[in-house]
Amino acid sequence: MEGPCLANSQGQITQAPASGSLSTNDVAAASIQPHQLLHIEAMPVEIFQIVIRIVMEEYLSRPISRYYQALMWMRLVCRRWAVILEETTELWARLSPDMDERLIDLALLRSKQSLLTITGEGLLSSPGVDKLLQNIHRWRALDVSYLDSYTTNHLSVHPAPLLEELKLGPSFFGHPIVLFSGSVPMLRIVHIRPYGVQWSTSMFSNLQELDLSRIRQGGPDVDTFLHILTNSPMLTRLRVQDTLFTDSLPSQTRVRLSHLRDLELEDLEQDILKQLVDAIDIPMSTNCFFSVALINPVMHDNYPLLEPIAQRLRELANVSRGTRSTLTVGGQLSGLNHDLTMTYKGEAGQHGSVAVRVVPISRLAVVAEHFVRQLAQRVPHPVPPALHFIYPPDTGYTNSYQNRILREVGDQLPGTEEIRIDDPNNWDLSITLDLLFPRTNSHRLFPRLSTLMIRTGGHGRWAHWLQRRQERRVKGGGVYALPLQTLIVEGGHIKLGR
Repeated sequence: MEGPCLANSQGQITQAPASGSLSTNDVAAASIQPHQLLHIEAMPVEIFQIVIRIVMEEYLSRPISRYYQALMWMRLVCRRWAVILEETTELWARLSPDMDERLIDLALLRSKQSLLTITGEGLLSSPGVDKLLQNIHRWRALDVSYLDSYTTNHLSVHPAPLLEELKLGPSFFGHPIVLFSGSVPMLRIVHIRPYGVQWSTSMFSNLQELDLSRIRQGGPDVDTFLHILTNSPMLTRLRVQDTLFTDSLPSQTRVRLSHLRDLELEDLEQDILKQLVDAIDIPMSTNCFFSVALINPVMHDNYPLLEPIAQRLRELANVSRGTRSTLTVGGQLSGLNHDLTMTYKGEAGQHGSVAVRVVPISRLAVVAEHFVRQLAQRVPHPVPPALHFIYPPDTGYTNSYQNRILREVGDQLPGTEEIRIDDPNNWDLSITLDLLFPRTNSHRLFPRLSTLMIRTGGHGRWAHWLQRRQERRVKGGGVYALPLQTLIVEGGHIKLGR
């Protein structure tokens, strides 16, 4: 039941009833003076709507049932809230084929003419889905995992004049489908998982974001794909993951994407990866992410697959010459996967980055060494990058790999002046620190190292290393003080004992 409200929808005081019989709630409401109103009760409608929108954004990534449950709970707070929520049409414009048919009717009614977002698992034939299809002219976004033949046939013959975002898959019916009769003039974001679409349709034009993922059959040929990119000069994000192209013949097409901010090419065949990198004129400000599977047991035979990535690395390092860049090796848990990468990033705000994820994890050290040599030998770099090591969880990728990379970096980029170590798992850093600060300064990997930053969950281990080093120095062990200008320690706590 809706509770009493001390302010109406205009933020004014509700007068107490004039009858001689007052309920307890009526008496309480009548006895409160205007200056005693809670701020949220007197809040202007426009500001209250902004607050509600921010609150409901937290539920956009949750199941649709949780979204409407939260909406209904807030509606029960008081009559004023209920009125405002019912009149805020965009709050009711998120629908799902999983919703009860009566709730679909209510949402369609209260959303009035607001553009609709359709999201859910499957858009399958049902009375409720029929009502969604009847409002296709109001769709702003469609994000469903799969379709059946009934809904696919409906979508193939009805235009969606206001559709801006399309995320589909996986569904495949053996023959390419032209969706929405090819009439989606407002379409800007397309995510296609395994789904049989007609790639040459005008639907794929003027896009701002394109994501093709795990399309193992029915994918585009290279020329058609490059034609899609050519027709989308305002593209800002492009991702192609584990997708088979139907034809990998060399293409003469060159594509200029001057607005591209993010490029992700993951798990592609060697010739496809090279063709795409060669064909796309990638701005230096673009952040590039590559994921490669090095399945050949002879590491040298994997280098041709890495060459397009090395080419991009050399180009970025060349334009970043003389600026402050960063080389990051390592990673952390990302969902159920261990996201271990090597990343070279140019000057913030000016140049983009190159990130490489390698499978299997054990090959990351070899790849990192290869790219470090590219930085040092192919592109002379008067200002060596700052080094950033992120020690991952225990995945078989122990800190011995980091130390191997550290030695290679020391051999190739001895002029490095800054190193940062992130160690959330509290690894034993003593071997790493012995490499950085040997007992005699004559054998230092980085003679110019002046800044060391350590961020770890617990500082006991490296602090004991520092204590032991100091004790050896006091006892005449010939150990010099840490040759640093700056030592920064973050996180955790230090507890030393004698």
